[in-house]
Amino acid sequence: AQSRAKMLAKMQPITALIEDPTLSFDFPDPDELRPPLITLDLAAVGYGDTPILQRLNLRIDPDDRIALLGRNGNGKTTLARLLAAQLAPMAGAKHASGKLRIGYFTQYQVE
Repeated sequence: AQSRAKMLAKMQPITALIEDPTLSFDFPDPDELRPPLITLDLAAVGYGDTPILQRLNLRIDPDDRIALLGRNGNGKTTLARLLAAQLAPMAGAKHASGKLRIGYFTQYQVE
């Protein structure tokens, strides 16, 4: 613990972050849509000919709040891409409200 404290004492302090007043980020007020927003009926999704997720049954309503939790490689991003219409279902059906607009911010900055 003492060696760790000495290493910390030798470190240079980080200068405070400068706030950029030109940057603004806000979410527009969404239009009122009737439920359901999205439904999946026995849908499958994946890449190429390989399904990652299968037999998906899902209904999302306007008042739903969703968090995707799981280990790496379990299909969280694949499901998000399906919901954002970046991937089409390989099987089954996906229905979305005609007035629905989905924004998707990827975790990978390169994309």
